[in-house]
Amino acid sequence: GRRRGLRMPESNVEALFVSDPGHSALRPKPTELVSPPRGWPDSFRQNQALKSFIGKGQLKGKKCRLVELPSATVLEAAAGVPFDAYDTESNASRLSSHLGWELIKGFAVLESAHHVGVFVAKWRCWNATDSGLWIDLSPRPDGWEMLVLVQSDVPPPLDATPQVAPKRVRDLPQCQKEKKIIDVSRPDEDDDERAERQAKEALEGTWLAQNQISNSDINGALRQSS
Repeated sequence: GRRRGLRMPESNVEALFVSDPGHSALRPKPTELVSPPRGWPDSFRQNQALKSFIGKGQLKGKKCRLVELPSATVLEAAAGVPFDAYDTESNASRLSSHLGWELIKGFAVLESAHHVGVFVAKWRCWNATDSGLWIDLSPRPDGWEMLVLVQSDVPPPLDATPQVAPKRVRDLPQCQKEKKIIDVSRPDEDDDERAERQAKEALEGTWLAQNQISNSDINGALRQSS
């Protein structure tokens, strides 16, 4: 089963990209945003403002996926890696160093709860496994169990520095030690290395389909719009 993701404090209000110029000064709190945008993924195909915002518009997205909260298997694979409340790039960088997963930069796309059809993009970084599975382990506010992530080369807004100093939330749960089993194919592998490898292999095999939720048409549209 899946565990509840790390919680992000409510006080982090930062600069955003906003789809509607008339709401360019919008700085909603996490509780004032809807994730994913209403009607996703149909809204991407049917709402030209959202499609333009993600594609040819401000974000110039390369890939787009709906990403769930991390599974228990993912949390175990990342055991011991510290995560900050706001600094998603540092979080993804540490996970990349720990497990060798690719660091991906881009945005989380959400919709205003009070202004229907107004979309915002928050700078966010995450990881991709060797098989291409997107993993987002940074803390999320309540209600963001499903998050639309857009890979993009566009830098964050100039004033996107968090208004509150980053805080270390906590280390992820430590992976429980297993009974020692000698793998004759890897005689030099110690217990920790074996546990990490097995967790990664379980992740690759078990959760590969997790982020493949009808993304082919969305990513195809992004390629056509670029």
